[in-house]
Amino acid sequence: LWNVKTLLQNSKLENLKVEMDKMNVDVLGIAEMRWPDGGDFWSGEYRVIYSDTYKPGQGGVGIVLKKDLGKRVKGYVHRKGRIILVKLDTEPINTTVIQVYMPT
Repeated sequence: LWNVKTLLQNSKLENLKVEMDKMNVDVLGIAEMRWPDGGDFWSGEYRVIYSDTYKPGQGGVGIVLKKDLGKRVKGYVHRKGRIILVKLDTEPINTTVIQVYMPT
């Protein structure tokens, strides 16, 4: 378990990708990304899919996928910075990845 505390600073995403490589992680769920709006983009060999926030600078969830899995995304949905669901076209059956943020 690793707490990046937020991904508001650009360098944090780069650090996250380095750690994913070192630990051989293909899929990573993130809580409290704190990025505005929702989006889907490629950052080098990684696909980042993230939700909006329920309040500016708070909450937000996301999923980071290595290139092979990033290419297999069939669709995704997110709601109010608390939950994101990504559907992957995998064999022998499709895979669904869910990341949920429930603040204490």
